[in-house]
Amino acid sequence: ISPEKHQEHLETRLSALVNQGKITADQKKLIEDKFKSLFSEKQQLKTDWKGKTHEEIKALHEKERAELESWAKENGIELKLIGHGRMKMRIK
Repeated sequence: ISPEKHQEHLETRLSALVNQGKITADQKKLIEDKFKSLFSEKQQLKTDWKGKTHEEIKALHEKERAELESWAKENGIELKLIGHGRMKMRIK
């Protein structure tokens, strides 16, 4: 999926969640900004992963997941609401 389509899908999903009262407009903005940042970081990680073992890559994914869960908790955001699995965020 292209970054533009991903952003469009995210915008639609988040707008619906705001309309349903499940997240606030401020949380929507935080999520959009976070996902833009994560996309950029993912592009760099693909380069950084070259030559790493499966276990090293798995550890990096776990670290990323823990950081995202911590960020979400700090901001009162339930990751399951934003369809994280479809967005390849690998959150349990």
